[in-house]
Amino acid sequence: MTIAREGAAGVASAVAKSVKYQGRKAAREGSEQRRQVILDAAMR
Repeated sequence: MTIAREGAAGVASAVAKSVKYQGRKAAREGSEQRRQVILDAAMR
């Protein structure tokens, strides 16, 4: 039980790290799109 739990925790932390890294990249792209939308709305 403890081994399985530690394994799951290790997998979860590895996933969290990769998601955090990808999330940072995605967030940057997302904010670029949001900024463009806001600029478009401001122009109108």
